[in-house]
Amino acid sequence: MHRLSTWLREVDDWWFDLDGTLVQSMPYRTLLQRVAKLLNIPYTNELYHYRNSWVDVPTAHARHLTMADNGGTRDQIDRIYQKYSADNKTPSVITGAFPCVEGLLACNKRLICYTRGNQEWQMGKILVTGLRRVFSEVCVVQSKDVATLQGHVARISPDQPFIMIGNTFNEDIAPAAGIARGRIYTSSAATASLRDTPGQLSDDILVVDTVTDLVPEITRHKESLS
Repeated sequence: MHRLSTWLREVDDWWFDLDGTLVQSMPYRTLLQRVAKLLNIPYTNELYHYRNSWVDVPTAHARHLTMADNGGTRDQIDRIYQKYSADNKTPSVITGAFPCVEGLLACNKRLICYTRGNQEWQMGKILVTGLRRVFSEVCVVQSKDVATLQGHVARISPDQPFIMIGNTFNEDIAPAAGIARGRIYTSSAATASLRDTPGQLSDDILVVDTVTDLVPEITRHKESLS
């Protein structure tokens, strides 16, 4: 955790992904996997639509219903989307999330939420979980590409080093390469998720299971400030 200790001393802005990092809710890609299997269509095609022509969840829902060839399949698609809606509107906070973010606040850090998805649903999650009070900024984006991140960083953290924290390598970690001072890859199945990462991780990436693993070092840093 030497890198974490250094970042705590030297970096004030900490950027957090939401889904899977701070709250438990069904990610849309999981929904796509279920729908693609149900419709017997390539998951990669649906993922492409999600990443490149995303409009909103109701539009995607309607699109998938038109692709169903019978009423039973449409009913199953409806249930998948209903579960996604319920999980996203009433998510539970991941264990350790509040000790992590509140500990950082106690260390005089500025926290920014950087999340992808539907604006109404993402803001609803932040409000219902009580996380809104910890963030100085909330960015809900439709694409987590490099250009989008650079635009928000230029607005929120201009000329300031920052740490990016997220549980999806391709969307949270990889786009921040060369932009963030440090990157923290969190996953409750970190070793399994590493198959989606390069074989050799760069020195600015710290891999942990969950944000809970960050709490002891944050606590030590907080105590050192007393």
